[in-house]
Amino acid sequence: MGAGGRVKLTGSLSVNMEYSWIIPGQIESKLYGENVQDAFSVGIDLETGGHIFQLHFTNSRGMIEKAYMTETTGRWLNGDIHFGFNVTRVFTIYDKNKRKAKKAEKSM
Repeated sequence: MGAGGRVKLTGSLSVNMEYSWIIPGQIESKLYGENVQDAFSVGIDLETGGHIFQLHFTNSRGMIEKAYMTETTGRWLNGDIHFGFNVTRVFTIYDKNKRKAKKAEKSM
């Protein structure tokens, strides 16, 4: 069972958190001899024009659902904190708003 949230601090900066609680008996309690832990992550999103930079700190080694929810063995209190990042770029091929504005200018 998981919960997450996002708090927008400014127009281009937000803080994100996610916690996944392992319900006892739902998955194997050990993975490669280590105890499976609840996953917790904290991150920030920074939007700059067409780019979005996401920086994550988590006790999970993976960012896909299977790894994050069922294969987390790290513990925050033991310093098992991993860093990850994503960069997203928005490409606009066709902007219908600009096209509408041009049509409106021509009709005047």
